[in-house]
Formats: sequence, C-alpha cells, structure tokens
Amino acid sequence: MKRKSDLLDVNKICKKAIDLTVYCNDRIQLQGGNDMTIKDFSKLCNCSAQTLRYYDSIDLLKPVKVDRFTGYRYYDEEQALDFVKIKNLQEASFSIEEIKKLLGADNEDIAEALAQKVAEEEKKLNKIKRIQRSYQKEFMEMRDTINKIKETIITSAEEYNPETEFGISKEQYDTMIASACEYFERIANQPGTKIVYSELGVQEEECESPLDNKDYQLVYEKHDFANAKDAISEMPEIEGSYILHFETTRYFDNSAFGNVILGYTLEKNKGKNLTLGCNSWESEDGRDHFWLLKYTGSSLNVSK
Repeated sequence: MKRKSDLLDVNKICKKAIDLTVYCNDRIQLQGGNDMTIKDFSKLCNCSAQTLRYYDSIDLLKPVKVDRFTGYRYYDEEQALDFVKIKNLQEASFSIEEIKKLLGADNEDIAEALAQKVAEEEKKLNKIKRIQRSYQKEFMEMRDTINKIKETIITSAEEYNPETEFGISKEQYDTMIASACEYFERIANQPGTKIVYSELGVQEEECESPLDNKDYQLVYEKHDFANAKDAISEMPEIEGSYILHFETTRYFDNSAFGNVILGYTLEKNKGKNLTLGCNSWESEDGRDHFWLLKYTGSSLNVSK
C-alpha cells in the first residue's frame, strides 16, 4: 500500500506534466501561422525591440498575440505596413494621437494629411523667414533710438544748470547723467524692450495722467515745495516699475530736468531692479506737486 506522501509526489509530477503539455501545445499553435517574434519583427522593420515595446505601451502598434506564460510578443508580417506608416508620419511631425487616427486610413487620406502638414510647415517656415528679415532692421532701429536718447540727454545737460533746483555740483551732475545713459543702454538689451522717448515739457492734451490710471498706486507725494530737491529728498527707496509725475509752476521745457530726476533716483536705489518714467507737466492750479506712483498693471508702457 502506498503512503500518503508518495501520493502527493505523484500529484506534483502529474501537474507539472499537464502544465508542460499545455505550454507546448500553446507554443506550437502560436508558431503555426505567420506570427513573428518581436526579435524577428524588429529586424524586418529595421528598428529596436524597445521601440516596439514602447509602441505597444501607448497602444500605437500592438502585437497580435502575447504568450500568456512567457509574455513574449508576436507580430503579423502585415503589421510591418503599419510600422512604415507610423515611422513616416512621426518624421512628418504628426502627433501620436494624429497617427492613431491615420493608421486605419487609406493611402489617399494619408496623402491628403501629408499635403496639409506640408502647408502648415511652409507657413511656419515663412514666418521664421519674415522674422529673420525684420530682426536686423528692428535691431538697428533700436540702436538708433538709444543713440538719439543719449545725444538728447547729453545736449540738454550742457544747457541746464541743476544747482538751483537740486543743489548739486558739476561732478554730481555728470554722474547722474552718466547713470541715466547707462540705464537706457541696459534696458535696451532686455528681451522685448520697447523705448518711447519724448521731450519733457511737451504735454499733449490727450495724454492721460497716471493719477487717473487705476494701474498706478500712489507711494509718495509732496506739494508746495520750493525746489525739486525738496520734493524728492524724502522719497522712499523703491524697486520695480514707477513713474515720477511733476506738475509745477516752473514749466520745464528742458529734458535735463527729467534726466537729473532719473539719475538721482537710480543713484539712491543703486543695484535695484527698476523701470522708471518721468513726467513734468505745467501746473493748472498755480501750485507745485510731485507724485511717486508704482505700476501694478499687467503691461507696462511708461514713456519719458
């Protein structure tokens, strides 16, 4: 009589034999048609097995069968045609989702899609060419603008005596003017910078006062001062985008006044990141006024 332990061993052997038989039959069935292993299919398509695994993971090109025991992928020879479509559409800059839609399309539809892609790429190329043509022109125009600003600053500086208004020496004055010139040079080199420069003292009727603009927030103000130095001497340190707005009984028709104001502000806030504008308007109430306003809007258009 067989022991119980012997019966258990027999069961184990039988189970292994049954599993092996199923496995072998499965392999025979898989290899009986035109199915190719991933290795053979990758050679046919001249690509790596890793590429095919990636296509499978994103549901772009899935194997026709997967061995349930080994996990091996098997492909049909006809799928090589789909691979050709995928490869060419990818090289033509089609997205994965676009390629999925085109896999089931006929050659006529694919040719139409390619023609449309060609038109889109030509449009992009023409845009780049236009930018290429305009770049040098815009660069030179910006350089000319900077040079004109610096010439205006230097010329007006020679005609202006800041001692009364600001109580500064010739050496201090020269330093401020140099700072103003350096400021324009620096901001001109920042990407996307556009400089709008107008002679101080020219106040157009339609020009909006920053005091009426909700994008500006009042930071400091001074009224009924004797000289400009009294207006700005207690001005706080600043960083960011600001406009210095004057309305005075002494209508300043020389841009040097604004340049000194900018130079003084830059020196006082040396090392800070600043975008500055300066207005000098004629007072309508016979009094002298100064407002320092911070720009809080989304797009800056400060003119000096």
